[in-house]
Amino acid sequence: SPARLVVGVDVSERVSLEQRLVTADRIASIGLLGAGVAHEINNPLAYALSSVELAARQVSSLPGATPQLAGWLATALEGLGRVRTIVRDLRVLARSDEGLPQPTDVREVLESTLTLAASALAGRARVMREYGEVPLAAASGPRLGQVTLNLVLNAIASMPERGGDPGELRVRTLVDEAGRVAFEVQDTGSGIPPEALSRIFDPFFTTKPVGRGTGLGLAICHQIVAGFGGEISVRSTVGRGSSFRVSLPRAGAGTS
Repeated sequence: SPARLVVGVDVSERVSLEQRLVTADRIASIGLLGAGVAHEINNPLAYALSSVELAARQVSSLPGATPQLAGWLATALEGLGRVRTIVRDLRVLARSDEGLPQPTDVREVLESTLTLAASALAGRARVMREYGEVPLAAASGPRLGQVTLNLVLNAIASMPERGGDPGELRVRTLVDEAGRVAFEVQDTGSGIPPEALSRIFDPFFTTKPVGRGTGLGLAICHQIVAGFGGEISVRSTVGRGSSFRVSLPRAGAGTS
């Protein structure tokens, strides 16, 4: 009797590869642009910062100086500091300023991050620390601080605004199953939908509302951690919160 032969070819891997290549091309283009912008901004930014810092130190000795003037200078310094952070992010994206791995105490980095985020945490989340004994990690302290601050601020953003019951932010250090130095940032926030988990580290992907996220924060975190020879992973349940784990090589263990 008549028969029909149907041959199917699974092209999902090829489509996935094409998507990754398109994303990589976009990142390469933005990296080149970011490197150029960062270079052009960095020098005048340094002049502005040094001048405002000098003025802020000497304002109290000037005749007729008022507390309001000192406040204006402090606000200017804060704004210039934010610009410097943006320039640093652009340079990281361009892989032009990653920082060499050094023996780093991850607990000190986490404590510094929690201090920086104290005002955002106030009234919004209780901080729980579980610092296990861990060896020094092979990482750059400032770059690792960029990762921890991004994770902490994302955790805070996932929890209800002030006025409701405060959420919980749990920070812990441990040695993972592979013997690497690891830390976790856990929250009791809104969680990440299952369909978004596989893309959470993709550049330009964000679960935040329009105008509140660029989709580059976690992508940069992933790039920084991978540059140290480490890994970053996430577990999340909608309505119950998320947990990000960063695993890093031990200092002196050798990295690829």
